[in-house]
Amino acid sequence: MKRFIIFIIILVIGGGAFVAYKTYFERGNISLWTLVPDNALAVYESTSPMNAWAAFTSSNIGKGLQSIAAFKRPGQMLSKLDTILGGNEQTATLFKDKTFLASLHSVGSQSLDFLLLVDLPTLDSRGKMDDILAYFSEKNGYTISNRTYQGYTISELRSQKTKDLFTFIYYKNFFIGSFTPFLVEDAVRNIETAGLGFFDKNIGLLTLSRLQNDQGNLYVNTDKLDRLGDTFINEKLLDLRTTASLGSSSFLDIKVTEPQLLMNGFTLIPQDYSGYFSGFENNPALSLKMEEVVSNRTAVYFNLTFESAERWNTQMIPYWQTNEPELVDLRSTTLKDQDIDIASFFESIGGHIGVSLQESSLGHDPDKVVYIEMEDLPESLQQFRELSERINKSQGDTLYYEEYADFTIGQLEIEEFPYQLFGEPFSGFSSLYYTGYRNYLIGAASVQILKTVIDDITNENTWGKSVQINSFLDNTLREANFSVFVHTPRAWNLWQQNLDDAWKQQFTDASSTLQSIDLMAIQWSFIEDKFYTSIMLQQTEKAAQKGAQKPLLADNAVTFAQPLISKPFVVRNHNDKTLETLVQDSTQMIYLLSANQEVLWLDSIKGKIISPVFQIDYYKNGKLQYLFSTPKYIYAIDRTGEYLPGFPVEFKGKTEIAYLNLVDYDKSKNYRYFFADTRGDLYISDKDGKVLEGWNPKEIKHPLASSPLHIRVRGQDFLVALQSNGIMRVFNRRAQPVAGFPVDFKAPVNNPVFAEAGSTNANSKLTTITDDGSIIQINLAGKVLQREQLYRPSAQSKFKLVPEASGNGYIFTRQDANRIAIVDQAGKVLFEKDYLSSGIASSQFYDFGGGRKLFIVIDPVQAFSYLYDEKGNLVNFRPAETMNEVAIIFYESQGLYKIYKNYENEFSILTLKK
Repeated sequence: MKRFIIFIIILVIGGGAFVAYKTYFERGNISLWTLVPDNALAVYESTSPMNAWAAFTSSNIGKGLQSIAAFKRPGQMLSKLDTILGGNEQTATLFKDKTFLASLHSVGSQSLDFLLLVDLPTLDSRGKMDDILAYFSEKNGYTISNRTYQGYTISELRSQKTKDLFTFIYYKNFFIGSFTPFLVEDAVRNIETAGLGFFDKNIGLLTLSRLQNDQGNLYVNTDKLDRLGDTFINEKLLDLRTTASLGSSSFLDIKVTEPQLLMNGFTLIPQDYSGYFSGFENNPALSLKMEEVVSNRTAVYFNLTFESAERWNTQMIPYWQTNEPELVDLRSTTLKDQDIDIASFFESIGGHIGVSLQESSLGHDPDKVVYIEMEDLPESLQQFRELSERINKSQGDTLYYEEYADFTIGQLEIEEFPYQLFGEPFSGFSSLYYTGYRNYLIGAASVQILKTVIDDITNENTWGKSVQINSFLDNTLREANFSVFVHTPRAWNLWQQNLDDAWKQQFTDASSTLQSIDLMAIQWSFIEDKFYTSIMLQQTEKAAQKGAQKPLLADNAVTFAQPLISKPFVVRNHNDKTLETLVQDSTQMIYLLSANQEVLWLDSIKGKIISPVFQIDYYKNGKLQYLFSTPKYIYAIDRTGEYLPGFPVEFKGKTEIAYLNLVDYDKSKNYRYFFADTRGDLYISDKDGKVLEGWNPKEIKHPLASSPLHIRVRGQDFLVALQSNGIMRVFNRRAQPVAGFPVDFKAPVNNPVFAEAGSTNANSKLTTITDDGSIIQINLAGKVLQREQLYRPSAQSKFKLVPEASGNGYIFTRQDANRIAIVDQAGKVLFEKDYLSSGIASSQFYDFGGGRKLFIVIDPVQAFSYLYDEKGNLVNFRPAETMNEVAIIFYESQGLYKIYKNYENEFSILTLKK
């Protein structure tokens, strides 16, 4: 595209030549369509290309893409050409009502290029040619040469500066040109072999009805999509056998309607078609309805609907036999070994199945979640349980079942069971943990991922509750047999780690612009003998300027009589779901502020709050209370300011409470309070504050490095305590040491532990970092999995592990005097910053998904909080004034952050636009 001006000007030169020599040619039976080689991946057609370009660049999507140099240059070049032609939009006049084709071709293993074809039957102004030819003189850095190919004269224009070569030919009244010479040669060969071009092999596309007054038409050689995929990505991301069987060819009308780019048309299938869409033939689509269970963490979602699951399965078998024979063999073995009636199973399936790829961090494969609509969910769950019992009995294993948040989780030990049922893209399930919700069977490869999905459903963190996603879905094809939905920001790491190296840097450079087109949908629906096809791209946020700083806009502030000594604790109002804030001043008074910053109540408590403020559902009725600790008391207060019965509970230990954590083993709301005193002794009490047997206290005789925590693996509970002398202790619920513990790291540690639950003790991980920068990762069998020393510039370097605010990962920080480095999980330094003071700074980390990460460094000496993005760019004009940690909420539908902060005696909420 950066060389687009050459093509435009060549058209004008060649147009003049055509006028001069037109009398020597006859049109014959060759058409412009005939000249397009049959190996074209796609062809764009327009009779008003300049108007289409203008409509695109005036849209929000187009404006955003013009921040990329490749999209900016065509407009600059067209403006320059118009100036050469005399202004007054002469370029648009030149191309008006002229058929313009641009065909896309694979020209190398990682390279694409266009062949450009234009029908120029007349040229009104021969007089302008002298100006154009003068422009293409050697003084402007161009040379023109000719060569002969199969009896035809081909011209080549070369830039002396860039060495770019543009090859072109005029045949009769047709202009043909490309920056790849052999594409022009392919078109020349079509002159001699009429009937073998792209449209001759896809003649059905030209018979389809077209919209008028759109931005052109797109024709796709659908059975060659695997070649396009090969250019950009590897098969780890996408099984290219599937893309090559989505029909023979497609036609799409292109329409730009703010804030969307729409492409609608049809995909044709041959009479003997046995491709991936075979299962949908004469199997009508149903309305999408799985959004109520699809998590907002989803990066890519594949949705399949059909009138009959049994018919779909039967019609897919020929495709699988040809394209996925390993599936057929695996399924045959499983059905025989486990005595499964596959026909009966498909009869029990409703009209919807789907699989989602969850957002992943860079370098990690995405987790998958499968969704299956069942006609009778209780009956299906019972069948799964009976199948699990048979398998476990034959293997001598114990049947796994776990209750979690009113859900029952089971495990089916059949490798790749969803893949055996449904083929691609349902692979990636070494084992299947499953549960039921309404009429859906939901499964994941790990119990932790399934619990995350359960949490999202319970907390209404799903597509069905997202204003942004619902608005998008309302504009998509509601009844589609096969749909692919992409949340671009959340899928970004997935694309990046699977892109070919030749394209990775280009995508990285354009990341903010491409991620601004944040939602995409590609859908097919069977209609008669073809598939209606719809593609939609939607931009709900304008592309952010790279490194741009934005002002922090202050909302209403509340001034108190005394200085505030706590961070702002953001809590949820259970009545209307609004966010409220609890703060504490220097007189130990606590205040609950409404969403409008009005004081709802205040109360004097005994001591400073030293723990997080947890929200609990003490009565299991949906009404929430606040749980927190001071050095001598554990408090539980309801939203009206009333204490729960028996609270506050006085701590009667020999010292004071140092840490308090909330434990809910199975999300049943039978809470346990896990706390430690300043001496390191551990306590666990029930929800009423009564200390349990074995924990009154559990003496370990050395202070803790951080708050104790709980982790559950396959129904087994582990209570973790890391001491500041570097000894890691893990207990079961009866306060007995777990096998393999304690483990002595032989180095002081004053950092938290990040816990990752796996499917077994061996693959469940506990991660921390020693004070001198040694990352230690240990499993729940007591085996050290990793011990890696981070770069330590001096003996005074101090290291911290900073958990993400919602528990979604962690980072490290390294402080050397007044320099702070932010380090990712792999030990890579993301950025470093210098500050005026060398006081011990604290840090926070927020990851809102979709690449929306904020890193906060708090300078307690200057009382400033600095907010950075992942590149180390300061995201606001100046730091926020605060001496305590801040709280940040992101509103995805509005594209803005709300920053809750305390400074001296003032509480305020700041707004930062993304």
